[in-house]
Order: sequence, then structure tokens, then C-alpha cells
Amino acid sequence: METIDLARAVASLTRQAEAQRALIALGREVAQASGESEIIVAIGRAMGNLFPGRWFCVRIIDARTAALT
Repeated sequence: METIDLARAVASLTRQAEAQRALIALGREVAQASGESEIIVAIGRAMGNLFPGRWFCVRIIDARTAALT
């Protein structure tokens, strides 16, 4: 029983570390981005790393008008 609990704990820590790396990379890429398209690419890459094998949609809106860009 302890071996199963230990394996689950290790798997959980591994997933947390992967998520943390993806979020840190996202922050770094967004900080270095020079335009909207680079930010979109960074978000797409992070979503792919955080949720592998899943579909997602990134919608960009104007912060002042809330209109889609």
C-alpha cells in the first residue's frame, strides 16, 4: 500500500513541476514578446504544454472595447 501511495505522490509532484515550468516559460515569453502575435504563440504553446492532447481556442479582445481583434 505504501508503494502505491509513494508512486502517486511522485507522479503528482512530477505533474506539478511540469505545470510550474510551463507557467514560468509562459511568463518569460510574454515578457519578451514584442507584439500580439508573439503573445498568442506563447499562450498557445503554454496551453499545449499544460493540457497535452486537448483542443483549445485563444480569443483576443481589445481591452478598451472588449471587441474581438
